[in-house]
Amino acid sequence: MLHPQRGGSSSHGWGTKGGSIVNAAGKRVATLDGDTFGGRAGHDAEILRGDLNGILYDLTVDGADGVEYLFGDSIASATETANGIEVEFDGGARRVFGPEERFIRDLGYYVSIYSVPNHLDLDRWELTYVSPCARP
Repeated sequence: MLHPQRGGSSSHGWGTKGGSIVNAAGKRVATLDGDTFGGRAGHDAEILRGDLNGILYDLTVDGADGVEYLFGDSIASATETANGIEVEFDGGARRVFGPEERFIRDLGYYVSIYSVPNHLDLDRWELTYVSPCARP
């Protein structure tokens, strides 16, 4: 699946050089090499969400995997039933999604990753801030 990205079309390049943990003021309190920082061994495959969406779409668009795409439509209603969630779209299509517990397992960890302009002049370097707040 990752082969299309090996050519380096992502603006981030391949491999993370390292990372730093920062405090609430943004001061670096720890710095590690890329393999140690991310628990990685060797190359780190970083793919932007839009690129990943394109790869997954290209691999499944023929419908052979049972994937159906509905573009240009919006959800009109969602109703919980004994078997899951029934969703009706503005265009009249109806779909049923099964119980969440079949697909989701809470690991108690939240991550927010996003791309921003490189105003800090970071070259394949990660900054991480871990919030001390307790989970409800």
